[in-house]
Amino acid sequence: MVNQYSNGCTVLQPVYSFSGTATDVEGKTSSFTSVVIAFE
Repeated sequence: MVNQYSNGCTVLQPVYSFSGTATDVEGKTSSFTSVVIAFE
């Protein structure tokens, strides 16, 4: 993932990418994806 800072430099950041499927009590399903920046 590329993050653009205010001073104009471009920095590459590591990220975690999650995806999955959720099911509710009625049996309906929905897919999701999420990207989270990985800080050390």
